[in-house]
Amino acid sequence: MEHRNIVVHLMTKDEAMELEEVKTRGLPDGVVDNIRVIEIQGVEKNMCCGTHLSNTSEIQAIKLLHTESMRGGTRLFFLVGNRVVAKLASCIENEVKLSKILSTGPDGHLKSIEKIHKSSRDLQRNCKAFLREIAKLEASKVVETAKLQGYICKHRDDGDMDYINVFVNELKEHTKDCVVMVSAGETKTGGMFVINGPENIVAAIGPKISEMLEGKGGGKKNRYQGKANSFKKLPDVRKLVGESLRL
Repeated sequence: MEHRNIVVHLMTKDEAMELEEVKTRGLPDGVVDNIRVIEIQGVEKNMCCGTHLSNTSEIQAIKLLHTESMRGGTRLFFLVGNRVVAKLASCIENEVKLSKILSTGPDGHLKSIEKIHKSSRDLQRNCKAFLREIAKLEASKVVETAKLQGYICKHRDDGDMDYINVFVNELKEHTKDCVVMVSAGETKTGGMFVINGPENIVAAIGPKISEMLEGKGGGKKNRYQGKANSFKKLPDVRKLVGESLRL
């Protein structure tokens, strides 16, 4: 804002080194002349071969944003010139949108978001509890079918790993040597799956099912667990599980 002029001086090495106010880390031995010294009038002189403005007012503004620790030092994040104005415009635009969504002014944004975040966590916790109860209920409904046909395949789009584990464990308590294949996730994007049953059957069909579901997995003894990238071939998986009883 003080409009300090920035002047470029070309000097010999000896001339440059005699300037007490010049800041430098030292020069290579092979340097002869044409040392470039940048002077910000009334501030400092510095050896530099970079590009510079003609005066300090052309910088317009510098905004330090935040810092980040890095290899024992500190990395600075900042904006200069028109980028400060563009960032301010972007922040104001977001501020206006948030005020409409949250029905409160900028001063209340943080408090409203914290409230929403807490409510979201509570809902997620409740949903998980409900899913566990649903898993128990659904498992209890297929106990007799599992005993009769020797296997059960179950998929739930909105399920999670807790749902899978509860379903598998619930059936284990009521059936013996039954093959249980449970999966959870969207058909196109996939999710998790677990196969539980006799060790020889699980070892034989686990890798095959993993391949059919375009995923990967592993396991030991009577349990195989994996991640699927697609559940489009679940009908083929159910068929394979049914045929596995002949092993």
